[in-house]
Amino acid sequence: MPSKNQTLRNRINSVFQMQLAAPELDAIVKSLQSSKHIRIDQGKVSYPKLQPGKTTNSSGNN
Repeated sequence: MPSKNQTLRNRINSVFQMQLAAPELDAIVKSLQSSKHIRIDQGKVSYPKLQPGKTTNSSGNN
């Protein structure tokens, strides 16, 4: 998971094949922050909903 704001924005944009404009990226990041999926402090991203020692995978078999 990206640990810097710019890296996160680049990763999100790559999912959308680099087609997003800056305002669209801003809206996505703000939405992630308001839903408390991420926290950005001094350009560093943290993921408060992820608990240490807990992992997830795409198959759902934890």
